[in-house]
Amino acid sequence: MENNLSNLDEIERFRFSHYDTHLIVDTSALLLFLVGVYDPDYVEHCPLLTENGKYYKKKQFELIEKIFQRFPGKIIITPHVLSEVNMLSKKIGEEYRNDYFLALVRELEKHQEYCIPLKVLLKNGAIVEFGFTDISLIEAAEKNKWIVLTDDLRLYMAFNTKVPMINFNRVVAMEQLGVSY
Repeated sequence: MENNLSNLDEIERFRFSHYDTHLIVDTSALLLFLVGVYDPDYVEHCPLLTENGKYYKKKQFELIEKIFQRFPGKIIITPHVLSEVNMLSKKIGEEYRNDYFLALVRELEKHQEYCIPLKVLLKNGAIVEFGFTDISLIEAAEKNKWIVLTDDLRLYMAFNTKVPMINFNRVVAMEQLGVSY
């Protein structure tokens, strides 16, 4: 299976050849998108996006927004991702929290939720190594032939031959190199 989706052109070509596919989004990528929808200028200052050595800028939000735009009405969020987004979003600054959550709710209403049964998750041998959230993405993508959007290199390396995946950091790197998008 060829899953090289490392720039917007490749994502677009894949999307057109797999018109019914959906984009299932990992936690960090969704947080980047939601914070950017709330306020693109807040992206590089938001504590949700500066942990774990991630330092996103407005330009990365604009890039992820372009990816989302290629899947109108076909963005999928698992309950596991939503739970992580909720937990992490509580770390947002007090002065931003109310407006941020209002923007988050408005945006999430546009997307779909998909749940993988617990028994399916528990049967996946990688659950110990990757956890419920990551395995919910892989199981949903595999079952439905969807694309996973993640910035988690370890997850990408482990499963990119099994399901179509977009490694957001790779898309960012290709954009910085000037590969067309």
